[in-house]
Amino acid sequence: MGNTLSLFRLALNEFLDNLHTFQTLQARIQRSPGLPLPNPSRSFWTYPPSPIATHVSQLPTHADFIVIGSGITGTSVVRRLLDCASADGHDIRVVMLEARDACSGATGRNGGHISPPLYHDYTSLKRDYGRAVAQKMIKLRLAHLEELRSVAEQEGILAESQWREVESVDVFYNSDMFEKAKKKVQTYKADLPFDAEHHEVYEAKDGDPGTLYDSGIEDKRMLRVRQ
Repeated sequence: MGNTLSLFRLALNEFLDNLHTFQTLQARIQRSPGLPLPNPSRSFWTYPPSPIATHVSQLPTHADFIVIGSGITGTSVVRRLLDCASADGHDIRVVMLEARDACSGATGRNGGHISPPLYHDYTSLKRDYGRAVAQKMIKLRLAHLEELRSVAEQEGILAESQWREVESVDVFYNSDMFEKAKKKVQTYKADLPFDAEHHEVYEAKDGDPGTLYDSGIEDKRMLRVRQ
C-alpha cells in the first residue's frame, strides 16, 4: 500500500510540474511581445551602419503589399514581388515596416555563414514526411546556396559580399552522439547520392596527442559571406 501511495505521489507531482510548464508556455505565447526595447544591443555585423539603415519614407495612403520585417525573409519576398510585377508590366506599391534599423534583427546578427542543416535533419524529415518529401526539402535548402550567389551577381555585390565556398566540420566530443551522427550520414548518403560526395566522416586516431578533436563530419559545400 505504501509503495502504491508513493508511486501515486510521484506521478501526481510529475503531472503538476508538466501542467505548470505548459501553463507557463501558454501564457508566454498569448502575451503580447510589446514595443521594442529603446536601447537594444547592436550586432557586430551592423558596424558601420548601412547607408539605408535608418531610411524612412513617408507612409503612403495605399499599398498593394505590406511586408513586416526587413530581414532575409522580408527582403526576399519584396524582391520577388517587384521582379514578378516588373516582368508582367505591373506597377505595384510595397511598404516594408521595420521596428528598428533595416536588417537589425536575426538576419543582421547572423555570423555571415550559409550552412543549411542537411544530414542533421534528413532522418527525422524522412520519418515525419516520407522519403520523397524529405528529399524535396533538402533540395530546397541546397538551392539557397546557388540562389544567394545568383542574387549577389545580379545586384553586382558578389565581390563586396566576399561570397566564397569553404569547408566545415562538425566536431563530436561524445562518442554516442558521433555514432548517431554517422548513422544519419549513412542514411543521407544512401538516399541522396547526388549530395553524397560532399560529406566525409573522419575517425580520430586512438592515442594520438596531436588530434584536436575526437571525431568529425565534413561538409565541403558551406558558404561564407561578409555582412
